[in-house]
Amino acid sequence: MSLKKYTLNTAKLEEGEWVEIPDDEDGLKLFLRSQRCKAYQKKYSRMLQRNARMMRGRTIDIEGLAKLERECVAEYCLLGWDNLIDPDTGEKIPYSVEFSKQLMLTDDYQLFRELVMEQLRYINEGYSEFEEDTVKN
Repeated sequence: MSLKKYTLNTAKLEEGEWVEIPDDEDGLKLFLRSQRCKAYQKKYSRMLQRNARMMRGRTIDIEGLAKLERECVAEYCLLGWDNLIDPDTGEKIPYSVEFSKQLMLTDDYQLFRELVMEQLRYINEGYSEFEEDTVKN
């Protein structure tokens, strides 16, 4: 058994990587960094601590935790995109942290949000879905 299979590329987890979304007619690519990165972990931990103090004596709801996670993802993990098209104008939408937060926090963009979170699950494990497919073939 090779230990390589169980070794994470920590530099890649911190720096991020471009992920091509298969079957997207516009060729959408997302630049994603792992939720294991130090910046995300630090911010998420601080947000949890701040909210735990506010919730003394009560339980934190699951949706509240999910919103905290999505806010941190928007700022620290979704670092860019290419070929994200505005449906009204047909123009490419330039990346910004503000619009990233809007996409990750607004219910109208739930399907996009789920796409990002699905791709992050692969990144968090230290590989991308597409590298895994390449290895299999």
